[in-house]
Amino acid sequence: METNSRGPVRPRRGWVAGLLAAINSLLGMIYVGRPLRGLFYLVVVDVCPFGIAFLLARSGGWPMGLSVGFVYLLRIIPVIDAYRLAQQANEAGFVERWFTTWKGIAAVAAVFVVAVLSFRAFVFEPFQNPSSSMLPTVHAGDQFFVSKRAYARTPPQRGDVIVFREPKTGVAYVKRVVGLPGEAVVYDAANERVAINGAPADIEPLGVYADDPKFDVVRETLDDRSHSLVLIRDARGAGGTYRVPAGYYFVLGDNRDNSLDSRFPNFGFVPSTSVVGKVGLIWWNDNEPNRAGIFPE
Repeated sequence: METNSRGPVRPRRGWVAGLLAAINSLLGMIYVGRPLRGLFYLVVVDVCPFGIAFLLARSGGWPMGLSVGFVYLLRIIPVIDAYRLAQQANEAGFVERWFTTWKGIAAVAAVFVVAVLSFRAFVFEPFQNPSSSMLPTVHAGDQFFVSKRAYARTPPQRGDVIVFREPKTGVAYVKRVVGLPGEAVVYDAANERVAINGAPADIEPLGVYADDPKFDVVRETLDDRSHSLVLIRDARGAGGTYRVPAGYYFVLGDNRDNSLDSRFPNFGFVPSTSVVGKVGLIWWNDNEPNRAGIFPE
């Protein structure tokens, strides 16, 4: 191994530097001995463009697909730079330091992965809604963050929009909490109205749903919390009387005539242990850019 007064000299391979930078800008720059430059790229190239694309999509000033392409196009910059720096390092005689070794790079990568996985496991996790059962609150294709800390100290409240997993299949669902443990819930299918412990919800008609004229929009108020629903004109969903067991929740979709929820025996009540968290910021929708930045009511 060649050495100089500063330590061992190990050549840097340009293709390795570029590949690492393509995976993660910070890793590529660490490999060529430029960690601060890597942090700069991590912020400016890997993070900021998503924020810019988000703001442009939210304002309708830029199509969502073009925004995504722009973000990934920018990632070519650190790849090229890492390759170029590797060539320059070899010409100058690259001196290896602890963090530029494969063990050092692996350690940085491991810390990064653990931090991301811990964040997803305990703080926020991204989800995508595949169906229209929560219209008009959550649209098909909405991508959003779910707060896993929302119920660390207090249980879900009536009116919360939650994500939970079906216990047998593990499939994730998005629904609204309507009935709490121990309550009696009545869904009057003829009038499409909910009653909790004998107290009917307040309903205010708002007219035709702008995105689809087959729906009527109504405003439902439960415990002083209100939200919008859509009802298919002249259609009637399932109904009945339901006693919510202890440790379970009664949930409904806001698209009341097109939702598989607690009204159906094959779906049933949601165990508290299956609740993932509360739906927060909607940050992306490929087909509806102006959905970015909405918090479900």
